[in-house]
Amino acid sequence: MGGPRAGFGFVLVLCLATALSGCGDGRVLSSTTTTVVGKAHSVRSRACERNPSVGVHGPDRLKVLSPCAVFQGTVKEAPVKNPDGDVSFQVSPDPGYAGMLNAHNRSEGGLHIEIVPRDQPGCTPGKPIQVGDVPDLGTCSGRDVAAPALGAQVRIIGPWVLDRNNNWYEIHPAWSVKPAHRATR
Repeated sequence: MGGPRAGFGFVLVLCLATALSGCGDGRVLSSTTTTVVGKAHSVRSRACERNPSVGVHGPDRLKVLSPCAVFQGTVKEAPVKNPDGDVSFQVSPDPGYAGMLNAHNRSEGGLHIEIVPRDQPGCTPGKPIQVGDVPDLGTCSGRDVAAPALGAQVRIIGPWVLDRNNNWYEIHPAWSVKPAHRATR
């Protein structure tokens, strides 16, 4: 076989690959430069799914920046139901979360959040989701993620993505939307 030398070489290659991959530090690099364009608050949670695009209409428009992130802030735009069945709203960041916004997010008042139909209350767990003629919305997860009220302080868990069509960051889909305590400054 390879002996100790081969084992050392494997460990060295593994260490270098890990160091060069940038895994775990939460930084997102621009595709054209090496400047940091945002900072995710990555989280390990039972709310997270392996595939962040399940139940998302047109997932190719979304670039996953962090497969499972947390964001906290105040609902600044009342939730609305979109034609694809998603419920969307804007959340202004609590201190420490502003790095998850880009200039377009700031001009819109916060991070864009979307709850997909498969995670909304009212569907039957395990049954296919149908909203008009929108294809591939997955099956009901049974999460019962309810839209928060305008002005609510919330903690959201889901994939942090770049919506290439709108050029803004989002949590899409939001796998968990829960009340949060107001941050102190």
